[in-house]
Amino acid sequence: GPQGTLFGQSVSAGVINITTIAPDVDEFSGRISTELSFDDFAGSNYGKQQIRGALNLPIAGVAGLRLSGYTNWTQGVLENIYQGNEDYRDEWGIRGRLLINASDHVTINLAAEYNSENRGNGYFLTIRDTGLMNPVTGALTPAPLLANQTLTNAERVRYCGLNPNIDNFEICSDSVSLQTYRTQGYSGQVDIDLGAGLSLTSITAYRELNTTTQNDIDNLPEALDLTSVHSGLTSDYDQFTQEMRLASDPSAPLSFTLGAFYFKNHVNSIAGPAAGAATRIYTRKGSLPVTTCFPVSTNALCNTFITPGALNNYQTWSTENSSLFGELRYVTGQLTVFAGGRFNDANVAFHGETQNANTGAINAVPTNPLYINPVDLVLHDRNFSWRVGTEYEINPDVMIFATVARGYKNAQIAPLQNTTPATPVDPEIPTSYELGIKSSWLNGRLLANVSAFWTDVQGYQSSRCYIDAGTSTTNCDPFNLPNVTSKGIEADIFGRIGSNLTLNLSMTYNIVRYPNNTLAQDGVTYLDGMQLSDAPRFSASLYTDYNFPLTATIDGFLGFDVSYKSEERLSDYSANDYFVDQSRTIVGVRVGAEVSDSWRLAFFVNNLFNENSPQQFGTLVAQDGSRPTDPQRVWGVYNTSRGLRQVGLQASFQF
Repeated sequence: GPQGTLFGQSVSAGVINITTIAPDVDEFSGRISTELSFDDFAGSNYGKQQIRGALNLPIAGVAGLRLSGYTNWTQGVLENIYQGNEDYRDEWGIRGRLLINASDHVTINLAAEYNSENRGNGYFLTIRDTGLMNPVTGALTPAPLLANQTLTNAERVRYCGLNPNIDNFEICSDSVSLQTYRTQGYSGQVDIDLGAGLSLTSITAYRELNTTTQNDIDNLPEALDLTSVHSGLTSDYDQFTQEMRLASDPSAPLSFTLGAFYFKNHVNSIAGPAAGAATRIYTRKGSLPVTTCFPVSTNALCNTFITPGALNNYQTWSTENSSLFGELRYVTGQLTVFAGGRFNDANVAFHGETQNANTGAINAVPTNPLYINPVDLVLHDRNFSWRVGTEYEINPDVMIFATVARGYKNAQIAPLQNTTPATPVDPEIPTSYELGIKSSWLNGRLLANVSAFWTDVQGYQSSRCYIDAGTSTTNCDPFNLPNVTSKGIEADIFGRIGSNLTLNLSMTYNIVRYPNNTLAQDGVTYLDGMQLSDAPRFSASLYTDYNFPLTATIDGFLGFDVSYKSEERLSDYSANDYFVDQSRTIVGVRVGAEVSDSWRLAFFVNNLFNENSPQQFGTLVAQDGSRPTDPQRVWGVYNTSRGLRQVGLQASFQF
């Protein structure tokens, strides 16, 4: 449910709490693991090589240092048939955590991390289809030739060698696509036992994320392009947080937590030619036979283009949030009741400038290549969120619970996108009701939980992507849906059955529909009452391991996992079924051996049946000329490594 009291900062759903392994102040230990698979080897449809390691160093019995690191190489998810290469993703990172028991009453945790990621040779949207779409039925028909054109859009795409379809993992590009991500973070936590059951906690943290992105969005070589679009973006993000908590003994009948939280971030972004973007429209190339320009140019018209709407977007955001929170919990016999609240003060500021880097009329200022259109927006909001609930322990193995929570996600400012102005996005206010039961079985070895939920969201913050007809670029903007209701059932079973079988089963049935009068992006169809995009009605996952002895010291294991999701709308571009993906089931298996806690070796297959699982449907750049009234002519699909079979080995050793 929504978190607005003790955890989270301006989030609309639950939080994921990741607890890292704490350093051990007494023992030296370590662990190393690897996962190896290779593209087109042993049935694997892409390659991934991964190494992870960790080392624990005790220091004089009062402190411990834990160092960990990883490196990943992934290749072969997408293939560029024009350049004859594959996409790649190279990652590495290091992390250190120092635990100091400064005294019997003071504990200090210091942590630092750095992560680097480079991706290249592939734009994530591949070509699924070409043609003109009937907005009601979703049927596609070939786009007719414009005057003096020799090839239709579909023919131009296929001339490169592409076979557009929903399972397409191929691109045809002569441009460099590169994305870089650099992340670093530092934190310090001090826990002080004040006595009398009271504890004081201070957490100070700082993080940075620096990114650069350049992609060949049209996914065709320049020699075939009628509209060539390359994206360019640089972004620098930093945030500082400070949290203070005062808590009483949680085992006492009456306990409390009081705290304060401060958050400040800053984002600086540049998009456009200044960051490597380019848009070129070849107005006369289409009248030439395609062999005149591809693969070798023999006519000057092949390289003659105009640069429409060459716009640089310079933007900065800053957010500053301050909050006070607290929760009171009372236990009497088998009954527990609790209530908490959080007061939040949010400030968001934005400054943006659109610069016309090309001569021509833009923003009503003609032939001024350096015209800057500044925009300044400031938002301020205050909110009180709360949570109340009760738990009743029927017996030591069964507990029922009920909660009501009101969350808060503060207002945002949608970025300016070329000719689209920056606009405020209202706060999102979810109110959630949950009723459930938690139980343990087989002497505590198996846990089973089930709950029913109802969440009403006022001002749901969604997003939509579209092609800007003026610049032929893809824009994505957040916006508010007036009211969204999510209702359903969640259940999970996990633990051990007998001495050998480990089971983890979870499932969610979630009804969440678009409200009435929700116009799709096509401006023609309505999404009223349809399941929200990116939210399957039903999803489930199953993970099992069966262990059996091989020798006196070696155990074997056999396991499999299954994930299922029902049909899912992957775009709100139109209400027709073209943008709804079918139900998907992905199966994985593994078999191996292990020696207690020392070493483990396994052969694994992820996505055994090579079942694709598209993540998004979208639109790409038009290639059959400038049609301002309907520029979307190439339909894209976002396919990832999840939709490909991976076969490999896993190994680990710890000491």
